[in-house]
Amino acid sequence: AYSGLSGKNNSLAYADQGSFGTISKISTGLVAQDFLTNNTSVNTSYWTMNGDAVAMNAPHSFSEDPEGLHIGIQAASSGQWAGFYAMTPKTDARLFHAVLSIPFKTVQDHWWDTGMYVQTSGSMVNYVTCAAVVDHTHVTWEVMSTKGNTNSATEFNVLWKDTSANQPYTRDCTIVTNGSNSLQVYLDNQLVYSGNSLDLQMPAPFNAYLEVQASTTSEKLFGTYTDFYATTSQDITLSGAPVAGRVELVDSAGNILASEKVGSDGTASLDIGKYHMPLAASIKAYNPSGRLVASSDVASLWGGDRYSTIIDSKNNNKDDKAQASNNNDNHDNKKIAQSLAKAAKKDARDAEKAIKVAAHQDKKKQDGNVNNVISDVVLKDNVKELVKGMK
Repeated sequence: AYSGLSGKNNSLAYADQGSFGTISKISTGLVAQDFLTNNTSVNTSYWTMNGDAVAMNAPHSFSEDPEGLHIGIQAASSGQWAGFYAMTPKTDARLFHAVLSIPFKTVQDHWWDTGMYVQTSGSMVNYVTCAAVVDHTHVTWEVMSTKGNTNSATEFNVLWKDTSANQPYTRDCTIVTNGSNSLQVYLDNQLVYSGNSLDLQMPAPFNAYLEVQASTTSEKLFGTYTDFYATTSQDITLSGAPVAGRVELVDSAGNILASEKVGSDGTASLDIGKYHMPLAASIKAYNPSGRLVASSDVASLWGGDRYSTIIDSKNNNKDDKAQASNNNDNHDNKKIAQSLAKAAKKDARDAEKAIKVAAHQDKKKQDGNVNNVISDVVLKDNVKELVKGMK
């Protein structure tokens, strides 16, 4: 298992250093990672293997191989729950991920379940979980929060349940929580539950558990776990970006995976909680005019990663200068148009007066000047249309 924050600053590569700024990795959000596919044994320097099955003398075992971490449990007596788990050290991580598998869809009697649990490391048994529950007829995947005392959970709240038939035996589970009021759970990269007004009563630091529990004595049944990781957050953060610009995460095929406007402090945070990590994507920063001012090569991104960018001021100011020039040109053109319109209006008034005088005279000379009056009227209409078009 990998554990700990990296202090290295890694600059990302660029296609054209002369045109773009630089983006550097300030810190990683990765707290721990274990593929759980060791050929020989469980990494017990990281995982604590325990559970009430030990004190209850309930049959239990665990092992690890290229297929995953396998934990088995059988109740000591029918209907009496017993559990066994792999527990992480205390952590301030906020995002937890694992793949959970069940090799069977029913049990002969009572219940069996497997899940990933995030629990306060304090004395109370308060936790959230995504779990698969198996009875004698089917499998049900659930999201649940609980509160309890120092010995066990006493209040169970089902927040989401998959009621469909023929549910999968393997699911990819991600839990994001602050332990206080916020919880998001993704199954197979789809958000199935989100709440921001909960009363979780789970103060950090946390422990994460991969646990099986059973109340059936029919046989010892195993759950399998792979691909565990924990990160400090679900967000990628870039600082030093152009204020009111935009930052995007783009995959190698050109798909925009996340996009966020840059705040007044030059920072943008992009949520990648729904994606499997590390997420392969490049970081692209744009100024308010939509000009690309910094772009990285494809990198392996973890939630909680922090990056900073230093923008090439000449490149970034090109659009500002061009915009200023356009604004000046527009201002000058507007002044010219206003002057022309004013002159045209004066000419129109003078022409209208002349037409009236000519019309008065033409009344006295109707025998030969009718065509001149018509021409003047046409001129008047043309002038009015000209003025109207220049407004």
